[in-house]
Amino acid sequence: MTRVRPEYVALAAELAFLREAFALPCTQTHRAEVSATLGSFECIDRYYDTEALAAARRALADEVVNVVAGSQPARDLPPELVDRLATLHRVFAAHHAVAGVAAHLARFVEITERARTTLSPRDYIAAVEEEGRLTAEMVLLLFDGDPPSPFADFFTRLGVVGNLVDKLCDVRADFAAGELALRPSAALYLRLATAFVRHASILFVQFPRRWTLLAWGARYFGPLVPTLRARSSSIRP
Repeated sequence: MTRVRPEYVALAAELAFLREAFALPCTQTHRAEVSATLGSFECIDRYYDTEALAAARRALADEVVNVVAGSQPARDLPPELVDRLATLHRVFAAHHAVAGVAAHLARFVEITERARTTLSPRDYIAAVEEEGRLTAEMVLLLFDGDPPSPFADFFTRLGVVGNLVDKLCDVRADFAAGELALRPSAALYLRLATAFVRHASILFVQFPRRWTLLAWGARYFGPLVPTLRARSSSIRP
């Protein structure tokens, strides 16, 4: 299984649109590095999700962080995963950011495990938001040559919004797959939708070309509309 999420592919391809709005360059190297990074994250996520036991996930996560940091694998890992981890190390080494991405990955795994195991809707939403922030912050390490700009704040919030959309669309499937302890409910969907609206509203204000952003985002957030419509019908006093 080697499929990369379509939104990851699209984000790398349309990075120029986002950066040029803030008068920042987007080179072919930028696009290639972001694409490789997001593809590696997708690969790590898939193998992490195949581990049913928390201890096994923890062991895999520790191995992932160590290999990205530059260590040789201490256990047999799938060749695809080894290749992806080597790519992450190479890409971030070029920016002298290996320690930074390894630390972020370690924190990301901790937060992901909290999202998986919590029974508190509030804690789940907080974990989902932090997952999005951490993902965006790792990608931003690739733009170490940028001058001071609002782009970093915008891109970080875009990561949060994207992860909220992902959970709104997939939370039921995550629960069914055993990847979530918190049972989906109308109240949980309402909390997710409220967080999405709050962050998306700020995102809209942050972007210099607001109405262009709205048209761009509609393609990604379009699948969210049927989900929200279906769930809203179950929210009754």
